[in-house]
Amino acid sequence: DTDRFRYWECAATSHGSFQAAAPRAMKYERDFGLPAPVLERMNRIPLTPLYDAALHHLNRWVDGGDPPPSQPLIDFAGDPPEIVRDQRGIATGGIRYPQAEVPLAQNSAIPLGPGTLLLLRGSSVSFDAATLDALYDDESAYIERFTAAARAAEKAGVLLPRDVEPVIAAAHDEYRRVRHPVNG
Repeated sequence: DTDRFRYWECAATSHGSFQAAAPRAMKYERDFGLPAPVLERMNRIPLTPLYDAALHHLNRWVDGGDPPPSQPLIDFAGDPPEIVRDQRGIATGGIRYPQAEVPLAQNSAIPLGPGTLLLLRGSSVSFDAATLDALYDDESAYIERFTAAARAAEKAGVLLPRDVEPVIAAAHDEYRRVRHPVNG
């Protein structure tokens, strides 16, 4: 970071997300008559709230206000340098969105395969029932921890107050999706 530049890295995210791809796919089909596959296993951490927070801070800064808050960077180690990952395969360091801090899955920028669309969409590998049981007693315990992580992201300036409740509401749905998968 400098007096004219801020650099933010958000752990466990990728260029695209399931939440952005799903509505876009319907528009592609409607407008172009082309299917745009939306893969269940693509990264499931939406970046729109992060973009909104960054633009909020940038607008304030351009208008003579305070600069965006500095944020920690993703941890790298080794030669050649590689991302340091925790025991669940999630990058350490960086901005800690609640989906990375209180995970239901290993979300990352690791692609599902070759090809531009797969390279940009990252991946999401849901934890199995035993892992979920070890991490969270039930949905209520998960949501309590998720809410605390969302409030921490808000305090860090990377989640706007208006986005906290929608992110928490989406966490309920995501917990149920992972806990009770349709295909077993």
